[in-house]
Amino acid sequence: MSKQPLNILVIGHDATLTGAPMLLLSYLNELKKSKKPVSFRVILGGAGPLLPKYLEVADTFFDIAYLPGHIFLRLIIRIVAKSLAFLKLFDLRLSFWLSKAPPPDVIYVHTVASIELLRRLERHFNHLPPYVIHVHELDYVITHYARYVDVERALSLSSRVIVPSLAVRNYLLRKFDVTCPNITTINEWLCQDPIDISKYDEDARGNVRSRLGLKASDQLCLGIGRMHWRKGSDLLPMIAKKCIELMPSLHFAWVGYGSSDQLLQLEIEACKMGIKENCHFLGPSSEPYSFLAAADLFLLPSREDPYPVVMLEAALFSLPIVYFEQAGGASEFVGSQLGTAVPYLDLDAFARAVYMYASRPCRQPSISNYELSQILRSHSIGSVEPRITKVLSDQVL
Repeated sequence: MSKQPLNILVIGHDATLTGAPMLLLSYLNELKKSKKPVSFRVILGGAGPLLPKYLEVADTFFDIAYLPGHIFLRLIIRIVAKSLAFLKLFDLRLSFWLSKAPPPDVIYVHTVASIELLRRLERHFNHLPPYVIHVHELDYVITHYARYVDVERALSLSSRVIVPSLAVRNYLLRKFDVTCPNITTINEWLCQDPIDISKYDEDARGNVRSRLGLKASDQLCLGIGRMHWRKGSDLLPMIAKKCIELMPSLHFAWVGYGSSDQLLQLEIEACKMGIKENCHFLGPSSEPYSFLAAADLFLLPSREDPYPVVMLEAALFSLPIVYFEQAGGASEFVGSQLGTAVPYLDLDAFARAVYMYASRPCRQPSISNYELSQILRSHSIGSVEPRITKVLSDQVL
């Protein structure tokens, strides 16, 4: 790291309770805790439940079109936000905010979704400082944002690109003008460090299972994540149906945000399939670890997931993981020791893998506790923060 304090401008796309904003917040908290000679400020494209925590950790600028408040006030602000005058107001506010501190040494663009904000920064600097883009996305999301911003240009002009997996690295090399030496692979990480799972004991497990109406002989197969095509939440009733035909004592639960329409659709499907009593669509939870403690098996039916943090959390609880091949970076972590891969979208094979684990007397992964602890240690924020910070500092001339 350079002798002078490193001044970082951090760009995130929002402050929602989703993967990338939670990862960024944990990195900033760890960086602040490290007492390194580093200062940072944050720009967010939107707000969300994590906004107060961002405001605690750093001076944070965000688009007031997403200001929390009464629903009608937010609606009025967003209608006004579409006008040219408001866009100018955003830039004026941003210029004033930027002027209150020295220019950054480096810009940390935390997602492809944040590239739009990076482009808006160009008009505020005579010469844009070097920037690093951390790509937490794959084909579907990147293609979506490429409709609105020149993703390829941003990647090609970046000083460095950080990716969470070989799957993302190989995708970028195929799709964009990004060279191998310009890419650094840093796996996603557990946001808490250390994590004490001892408090999620038999009582926590029993409370969740009681809430779901499970008997002692029932086994719980759990999925976690925002309800979305990428996450494969819509596949759960079909997977559950095939599994229950093999073992009627299996129950299935999905924890994560979904719209009322999405929840209704899944409930109707489960009802029509005759498996309503065995399927539980629970919405978001502030205590997902309680559900992991209650589960016997973890399902990762993602169609596209660069390096899902939920698989790290499932491994914390020694849950075997079933996932699809060619869906992202899961194979790089899970392999054959922590779970089983099945052909992409082969629901019959997925059900057979679930049955294989559920019918075993011992469902623990075929790896020692020590080996697992070492793997998870390398995925802790304490291990990852110095690596990201070094990438950022190395870009400063």
